[in-house]
Amino acid sequence: TIFDLEKVIFPINIKDHWICGCINIKKKRIEFHCSMGSDCGDLYVILKRYIEDEIKHKQLSINETWSYHVPTDVPLQDNNLDCGVFTCMFMYCLCNDITTDFAQGDIANFRLKIAYEIITNKLV
Repeated sequence: TIFDLEKVIFPINIKDHWICGCINIKKKRIEFHCSMGSDCGDLYVILKRYIEDEIKHKQLSINETWSYHVPTDVPLQDNNLDCGVFTCMFMYCLCNDITTDFAQGDIANFRLKIAYEIITNKLV
């Protein structure tokens, strides 16, 4: 089940804007990383319901309280074009347990890195 994992990380698209979602199983919290600074409150309700349904469907005896977390120190975009790249970078940082220590000025290089990885089918 998903509860055997440390985290489940995924992109979410809402009205042409990409954000990064994370069900952090280890910390028992639902996280959202948004490059526009949104609190994503409506999504928390949906993901909390998903977790509850998953527990019920798998007939697990898990009775835990899940918290809601939106970090306030994430890098923010300064245009309406780069949310997808920011989301990819948030996902990369979460997967590798590193801080989101990048800025708008890094996005052009990240685009090239992502394109290279897609073309060569190799992560760098």
